[in-house]
Amino acid sequence: MTSPAPGWYPDPHVPQQMRWWDGRAWTEDTYERTIPLDAGLGTPSRTEHPTGSQVQRGTTAEGPRRSTVGAGTLAVTDDGVPLAGWGRRAVARLLDGIVISMLALLVALPATADVLDILRRELSESLQAAQNGAKPSSTVLVNPQLVQAAGVISLARLLVSLAYDLVFLLWRQATPGKLLLGLRVRRWTPGERLSPTVVVRRWLASEAAWTIPQVGTVYNLVDVLWPLRDAGRQALHDKFAGTCVVRPQR
Repeated sequence: MTSPAPGWYPDPHVPQQMRWWDGRAWTEDTYERTIPLDAGLGTPSRTEHPTGSQVQRGTTAEGPRRSTVGAGTLAVTDDGVPLAGWGRRAVARLLDGIVISMLALLVALPATADVLDILRRELSESLQAAQNGAKPSSTVLVNPQLVQAAGVISLARLLVSLAYDLVFLLWRQATPGKLLLGLRVRRWTPGERLSPTVVVRRWLASEAAWTIPQVGTVYNLVDVLWPLRDAGRQALHDKFAGTCVVRPQR
């Protein structure tokens, strides 16, 4: 008796879902299937190797898929999974950014307390100066303690974002913001799995790149807007990591 080869197979418990078989057991890696059950997809058995049952890269049961919408803008991946629209991606990114920022403020709580204390003192002094008819101080932004605390918070946010992406993308193939909007992150090539290396490459080309002085802000804007013009609806960080964001059908 031989074990079936590793690959994507119909989930034995969820008919509309594909699940990865590692050659010995089912894993937690899944994606929504758009190919009907009668299209030749098999289920791994312990008695024989599946023949023609795996979803081949870039093909479906009917052959290579080349579905497009408009002038060269892909609507689906090569194996038929719908690509996410820009609006949903942007909202998901905004939600994740809020969560990451809140977590970073908690992780760097002493620095957060310093910032709040400095701003409170500055507000109090400005109000007092206004009451006395004096000109309010404008030195708060160059306060060394404030600059140091802000640097600590920025570093904390960067590290939190890395842990956030690693945990959720490897566990659920989506961050909480994407889960809320029904999105998933996957490899562009069908059948390939997300790995820690892929997630880190994606993070380096997004969160880490955005923190580069002077050019980070411009890169952030270009990265966010890039899927609007990209044929595969990929952001720059998707291209660097070989990933895409999909909206699996339910």
